[in-house]
Amino acid sequence: MTRKTLTYTTLLTTVVALAFSAVSSAGAGLSEHQETADPEAPSARPMLDAWQRLAGRLAPQQIQAVGFSFDDAIRHEWFYTPVDRVGLRMGDLDDDQMRELRTLLDSGLGTTGTEKAFEIVQLEEILFATSGGREMRNPGNYYLMTFGIPTTEGAWGWRFEGHHFSASFTIVDDHLVSGTPAFFGGNPARVPEDSEVHAGLRPFSRETDLGFRLIDSFHGEQRRRVILDVEAPRDILTANSQRAEMEPPEGIPIADMSEAQRALLMELMGVYGDRMNPALLDYQMAKIRQAGIERVHFAWAGGTQPGEGHYYRIQGPTFVIEYDNTQNNANHVHSVWRDFDDDFGYDPLRQHLAADHRLEISQRISDVPMR
Repeated sequence: MTRKTLTYTTLLTTVVALAFSAVSSAGAGLSEHQETADPEAPSARPMLDAWQRLAGRLAPQQIQAVGFSFDDAIRHEWFYTPVDRVGLRMGDLDDDQMRELRTLLDSGLGTTGTEKAFEIVQLEEILFATSGGREMRNPGNYYLMTFGIPTTEGAWGWRFEGHHFSASFTIVDDHLVSGTPAFFGGNPARVPEDSEVHAGLRPFSRETDLGFRLIDSFHGEQRRRVILDVEAPRDILTANSQRAEMEPPEGIPIADMSEAQRALLMELMGVYGDRMNPALLDYQMAKIRQAGIERVHFAWAGGTQPGEGHYYRIQGPTFVIEYDNTQNNANHVHSVWRDFDDDFGYDPLRQHLAADHRLEISQRISDVPMR
């Protein structure tokens, strides 16, 4: 059995069971299975080891290019558009360095997430070719940045980013406290079968197909509730904001779904969960369970047939997953997982500062060096 199957099976069996339990407990408060203790973030030691192996293969000028202060404002300044970037450029790495970079990505994204990240790079190769080789479309323009000093004490982080991809990780006291924002996008999302390059590639096939299967399962009053608007927004609503903020959840909560609909929603969440390493996914799911799985909502906007512009989101008290496919004749996907409190490790860092530096929670993180 593959790692992907194991991750998916774990997610589906535990979350669906908890969803059913929560629904059966309606009227009696939170489910008895809801977690009360704060979940513990997973160990960051595999990530630190992966970084150290990569760093051991970098030249001094590359080490200088990749490193930034932890409290540098750029740590929160992320983009998924083709902008000028800084850091260690992927296109400048040799084969050995690329192998270690993939291992570092695996430590945060898991093998499935890393594979999808490089499928996004393959889509960039198509844009590069069709643009006549414009430098802004160069598929080598993906950059690694580290923030602070990677160590087992204090705080550090890193981000890998380029057009249509950005993943940020934050480590506090040797624990991986955050793997968001995590953005995956692609244009074209569906490569024509007659393309000379990467024919038939569809990195977001499951995100798309399962979304349509789920919306097709709603009828009558349920359908009126779940479809928020006949027009889809042009992009994800959280965009590249430094803090994810959303209105209260809309659409249909798990508590009001049928058994089949819950299973489809959990399968769809599993696709996004497979973009994280298993330990990080377990941590995220523990936070979702603690906040109440029955409070997770699904909402839709736009067309309900393939080829029509459409948008959906999965939102609970702690997180939001957004998917949008409206541009380029609905063949251009943007998708993201955001954590309302823990993007860039914001809340764990506040707790760390309060406990270890005797600072008030209200103080700005950037006021105090983290190393």
